[in-house]
Amino acid sequence: MAAAEDTSAETVVNADGGLGRDAGRDAGRDAGRDDLPLSRQVCDELVHVATCGSTNDLARRLYPSLGSLPMSAGFGDAADGWRGRPWRGVGRVPVCLVVADEQTQGRGRLGRSWQSGAGDSLTASFVLALPASLMRGSDSGLLTLAAGLAVLDALRDVVVGAGGLGVAGDLGVAGGLGVAGNAGGAAHAVDGAGTAVAASPAQLLGLKWPNDVYLAGRKLAGILSEVAFSDADDVGVVVGVGANLLVVADRLPTPLSTSLQLHFDGLPPFAELRDRLCAGIARGLRRQMGALAFGGETARDELVSRVNVENVLRGHPVTVNLAAGHRVEGVAGDVRADGSLEVLPADGNGSSSDGSSGDGSWPVRVTAGDVLLRRDCAAPSTR
Repeated sequence: MAAAEDTSAETVVNADGGLGRDAGRDAGRDAGRDDLPLSRQVCDELVHVATCGSTNDLARRLYPSLGSLPMSAGFGDAADGWRGRPWRGVGRVPVCLVVADEQTQGRGRLGRSWQSGAGDSLTASFVLALPASLMRGSDSGLLTLAAGLAVLDALRDVVVGAGGLGVAGDLGVAGGLGVAGNAGGAAHAVDGAGTAVAASPAQLLGLKWPNDVYLAGRKLAGILSEVAFSDADDVGVVVGVGANLLVVADRLPTPLSTSLQLHFDGLPPFAELRDRLCAGIARGLRRQMGALAFGGETARDELVSRVNVENVLRGHPVTVNLAAGHRVEGVAGDVRADGSLEVLPADGNGSSSDGSSGDGSWPVRVTAGDVLLRRDCAAPSTR
C-alpha cells in the first residue's frame, strides 16, 4: 500500500451496529471529519482516502483488514484467523465502502482507464460478501447488472430529490435523449430526429449492457466488478463505481460521455451529493445482491425483467466486438436469464466481419464483448 494511502486513510467500523470488529477500536482515527455521514450509517465499514491509484485495487488490498467480511485462515495476514459468517443466517449481505477523493489510475472494463478529479467525480468501491455459488453457473452474469440497478436507483433518488430540473440543450445523440429545460421541474427528451417527447428526469437514465449507466444517450457511470477473496463457501466481490457528477463539459473524457450537472439544476454540493449516492448505492447493493443470493429463481427473474425495462440498447442498432477480432452488427434485444445480451438481425439481415454471426445462427447471444451503439444509423424513438 502506498504511503499516501496509509497516511490519509480513515476507518469507521460497523457503523450500523452489525458484524465483525468492535466499532470503538478505530474511532480515534476518524476524529473531526464527517463528510460521509449517511454512508457511515449504511455501510458495515468505511475507508476514506484523499487519493489512491484505484479504489478497486485499494479495496482488494484492504480486504484482509475488513472485519465484517468472511475470511479463511491463512488468507492475507488477518490476526483473527477464520471469521464466522452470521450474515448468512439472516440473509443480510455485508457491504463495506472504500472511497477516494481523487483516483489517479482508475480502471474500467476491457483495460480502459477511468479519469476522475477531486470534487467532480464519484470514485468508490463497494466490497460485498456473497455465497460462492453466485459465481458459478448462470447467476454470475447477473452480478454486474444487479450492481447497475443499485447505481441507477441511487442516481434517480438524487435527481428526484433535487427537483429534476432539466438544463436547456439538445445533446444531439442519434437514438438517444437530449434534455430541454423546463422551469416546472419536469424534463423533456429529444429523440434522434430532434422531436421533443415528454420524459421525467428518471426516464433519462438507463442501463447499457453490461456495466454502464447512461444519461440522455451518453455514458454517465461505469461499473467494474472483481473478486477479492473466495473459498468453497463464500466470495468477496469488489464493485467499483465511477460516475461523472460535477464534471464540466470541456473536461469530459470522451465525446460520448456526460456529467450529471450538465443535465440537472438543483444538485447539492459535491460532498453531500457523493454521500447520498454512496449511501444509496450501498442500500441498493445490499437489496439487489441479497435478492440474488437468497431470493431464489423468482428474485432472479424479477431482476432480469427489471434490467430489460432499463435496457437502453434494446431496439437500437449495435456493433458488437467479440473475441479474436470477430464483429457482429444487428439490433440489441433482451438481456437473457444468464445475463447475456441477445442481438437480432437488423431488418432480418444480420452481418458480421466474416460473413457469419459466430456460429452462423441468429440471434447471437453475447456473454462478453464490447457493444457499441451505431449512432450513424436511424434508431427507434425513445421507449
